[in-house]
Amino acid sequence: EVSIRKGLNLWWDGSTWQADPKWLVATGTGPWTYDVPNDSFTTHIKYHVWARAVDKAEPGGNMDAEDNEGATGEVWFIYDTTPPENETTFPADGQCLNYQPNKIQGTASDDLGPYYAGLYKNYIQIERETATNRYWDPSNIVWGDDTSYNPVGSAENWELDFPSLDVETTYWIRTYSEDTANPTRNIGSPNEKYFWYDITKPETYLSTPTAGTGLFYNAELDEIAGTATDDFSGPDFVEIRISSGSYYWTGSSWTTNVTWVSTTVVSGKWVYLSTPSWTEPAQYTVEVKVIDRAGNVDVSYSTSVFTYDVTAPESWLTMPEDDSGGTDPQTYEEMNPITGTCSDTTPGEVDHVEIAIKNIEVGHANENKYWDGSTWIVDEYWINTGAPTGQNWSWDSSGVDWQATADGVKFKCWSKAIDKAGNEQTTPDDNEFILQIPKPT
Repeated sequence: EVSIRKGLNLWWDGSTWQADPKWLVATGTGPWTYDVPNDSFTTHIKYHVWARAVDKAEPGGNMDAEDNEGATGEVWFIYDTTPPENETTFPADGQCLNYQPNKIQGTASDDLGPYYAGLYKNYIQIERETATNRYWDPSNIVWGDDTSYNPVGSAENWELDFPSLDVETTYWIRTYSEDTANPTRNIGSPNEKYFWYDITKPETYLSTPTAGTGLFYNAELDEIAGTATDDFSGPDFVEIRISSGSYYWTGSSWTTNVTWVSTTVVSGKWVYLSTPSWTEPAQYTVEVKVIDRAGNVDVSYSTSVFTYDVTAPESWLTMPEDDSGGTDPQTYEEMNPITGTCSDTTPGEVDHVEIAIKNIEVGHANENKYWDGSTWIVDEYWINTGAPTGQNWSWDSSGVDWQATADGVKFKCWSKAIDKAGNEQTTPDDNEFILQIPKPT
């Protein structure tokens, strides 16, 4: 006869578990067995089994024990059908590495309940993204094509020497564990993690402000923007250092401590909007660097050095000469070149001067038309005269079809200066003049 106890206070009665102790007749009188359906047991529970023999003596038969606790042949066992768990803890899933680590590390666990079988062995497979020799053989320390899992001890905290890594390559680590359950060990499903190996430095480029030195910007500079590239792991974030003299921008104020502010990269582009209130005529330096997902840093900063300038420049016409506010236009037999002067408040610099030429002779075929460099047109048109020489500028007007007459044709000329920050003269200088064909003598 056998008696089976579940935990501390439940007994098998042949069909279910109940509170009263029960002896059950086994099959056989030499070797004997007693069958209990597998689905009657609960995983992670400890069971006790007692056995006693009863002979054929009459009237009641002799037995070797009178109660369960005193019966001979007591055994206990743990019922465990739960597979153990295994997880790689380093590298983390999706981690990008920029160095060759020493160890792969992980954990294994079978204590998923109050009673459990315990770990038997851990296994690992390492695969890389290559055409051949994809799998790591830790025994021979080589890459090959054998897809087998390799044992990696039986401890709850395990580690394995890191394989040799190839630049810009993806790797997968798969691990599982077996426990000591009988007659068939519980085997866990492989747990997969992947990581990247990338030691190539990313790159970033300034687009606003433009990278370079000796630049000028005005009030339209309300953002700092650019692009970032990385061929493998991808750019993670961009760091920006904005300085003026010995001061650095923190994102909200200026400090004497060297400070970098950061912004994220989206689809290869980045924008920083927390710009300082630029003041005139300060000079600023903007430096940017990008860090990729592996932690590689762009060491060649993209840099812009510029002067903030919101003051408009000025220009004046010297030929045609002053017309006393339009009351005294000068008369010329020719008009070439058109000349003038210009200036900008330091440290601003004039970039170029533009002029407009208009026929204002009443009744003339070209009345109220502007010269566009090749013909007379109705729409207002400004001609770029180029960069000044010092404070002087000049434009060759020999190609203008003046169509002057002996009686004279009246024209009006304007000039306006545009500085290197993009500021434009708000009130152009202007002079009227008369162009007259010389009379024969």
